Amino acid sequence: MVMANYRRDKTPGGWYFLTLVTYQRKPIFADSNSVLLFKKVLMQIKENDPFNIIAIVILPEHIHMIIQLPDEDSHYSRKIAKIKREFGKEFLEINPHEVHLTESNLNRKERGIWQRRFWEHKIRNQDDLKKHIDYIHINPVKHGDVQKIADWKWSSFLKFVRNGYYQLDLSDLSIQDIKGAEWDS
Repeated sequence: MVMANYRRDKTPGGWYFLTLVTYQRKPIFADSNSVLLFKKVLMQIKENDPFNIIAIVILPEHIHMIIQLPDEDSHYSRKIAKIKREFGKEFLEINPHEVHLTESNLNRKERGIWQRRFWEHKIRNQDDLKKHIDYIHINPVKHGDVQKIADWKWSSFLKFVRNGYYQLDLSDLSIQDIKGAEWDS
């Protein structure tokens, strides 16, 4: 079997839309404790290997986010590898019985938490950025997890509402909803 030669963009200071998917699409993020653990790990990695989180949504079996790298940095793959490795390690310390590892997983020293690769798209311009921000925020509705975007708490959507990016009929939300969003990066 011939392996594909993946070429990733390496633009210092680039903006990237990223998708991380759990192994066999297992819904590990349906549990809020797993989401909170992921957020903790993400913030630790972000602090030690800086990048900005522009937009994010955490769904039961996958995560979409847009990140901005520092001007001199082009290493988003390294950051994603760290996030996946550290989350996997901490997740398995708490949930050792949750993951069934195949012989292939063991041979590759994988933890059985994430799919091997991730999807990346370099944001090209403002229109591309807007389309991907909207895509991130509509994703919980698209997948049938909620009826209204504002009802998904593991998203940067309400942060965008508070910052005036989205106009929202506030009759759909209480003031508590706006102030109490679960994701603030």
